Amino acid sequence: MIFSAVVQCLVVLLLVDMVINIQMSRKIQKSVRENLKRRQEKNEEVTVIDWKYNKLS
Repeated sequence: MIFSAVVQCLVVLLLVDMVINIQMSRKIQKSVRENLKRRQEKNEEVTVIDWKYNKLS
């Protein structure tokens, strides 16, 4: 009985962690896109890493 409760608690924590990670990665992708757009507007040099990351998101 205790083992089942521990497993359920771990599953809930894992799900919460996954949701937080998804939200954080979305925020990071959004900020990278905005940064890339700002650089392009200013005609600043865009690195290959920025371009690849923007294509992946």
